[in-house]
Amino acid sequence: MKEVYTQQAAMHLNAVLLAAVGVAVAAHEGQIDCGGHFVDSCSACPQGQGRLWCNGDCIWHRDECVDENICTWLFKILYDGIWGNWWKATPCSLLSGIIFAVYGVIYKNKVVNWIPDHLPEKDADWEDWREDWEREFGIFSVLGNPSQCLWAFCCAPVVAAKNYDKGSVTPRNFWWACGMIFCGLGSAFYPLFCFMSCIRASWAAKLDRNLGYRPNFLKSWLLTLFCFPCDVGRESLEVDHRLGVKIYCPFIVEVSVLAEVKGLTEKTERACHRMCTSVN
Repeated sequence: MKEVYTQQAAMHLNAVLLAAVGVAVAAHEGQIDCGGHFVDSCSACPQGQGRLWCNGDCIWHRDECVDENICTWLFKILYDGIWGNWWKATPCSLLSGIIFAVYGVIYKNKVVNWIPDHLPEKDADWEDWREDWEREFGIFSVLGNPSQCLWAFCCAPVVAAKNYDKGSVTPRNFWWACGMIFCGLGSAFYPLFCFMSCIRASWAAKLDRNLGYRPNFLKSWLLTLFCFPCDVGRESLEVDHRLGVKIYCPFIVEVSVLAEVKGLTEKTERACHRMCTSVN
């Protein structure tokens, strides 16, 4: 009997609440919902409280409360992302920058400096291109290599800098490439991100050229925007394969005999060049 009474009381309470909601809706029919109060137009929502009172059917846009539509919503997202909120991520960006710098020093000394050779830079009149379907590694090949996968997804700027240094894109300029990629692609400032995505696409296209593949700026740019870690991992696998090295976590570099011989030859040629230059 008690349970029946409780159920009837609950049903009665629900009916009362629904009636109250219906009355409230009817009372404000034809008015704009500001998120906590009703007015005749969005411009009347703030009532001196600014963007805090501009919600519901309205959106705060260019320091005023306006009707929300697809255009104002999209503009607000882009505006806040570009100019409004990027600075909020600055402390995190600075902290991650310090971490990347420390790790970059270790990675360069223990990995990059132990790779004995560089890819030869292709001449301007090179035309013996290989096609994409002839690549040794695909865009998702990095997922099958645990070490490269960890580096590509957790330390992409460092690995990309290694690729462009040893791939003769930014020869012997590891820190320039690493800093540019981190500041551009690791920041929340969208204009810089868009600019750096174009720079990185040009570097990736040049690396493709030095690997013997026909460069494609548009493809490299799209991969930078939508599949950056996978593309960096693929580049790393290709550069390491061409140079005859294998790299494993944490900092293990296995160099083939042929790569060691080529590296020794390169060092000898550089030493002879310095000696000849000093004599002249």
